[in-house]
Amino acid sequence: MAVIGADLEVLLDSCTIMGIEAVVEVHTQNELDHAISKGATIFLVNMWDRITGRLYPDQVSNCNYNGQ
Repeated sequence: MAVIGADLEVLLDSCTIMGIEAVVEVHTQNELDHAISKGATIFLVNMWDRITGRLYPDQVSNCNYNGQ
């Protein structure tokens, strides 16, 4: 869980209290699953590794949200 990790649920709750929607950036299926489990509903799937600057074009096709 990259940058926010365990604090994601608290940040999503804070957004709800403020009346705004959070856009959660994910890079892998594990990050997507974690975001979904914490209540996120809007996602940005990023193919760039922010640390190395490398592009992983197949990464997006590996992320699947089945509407759980």
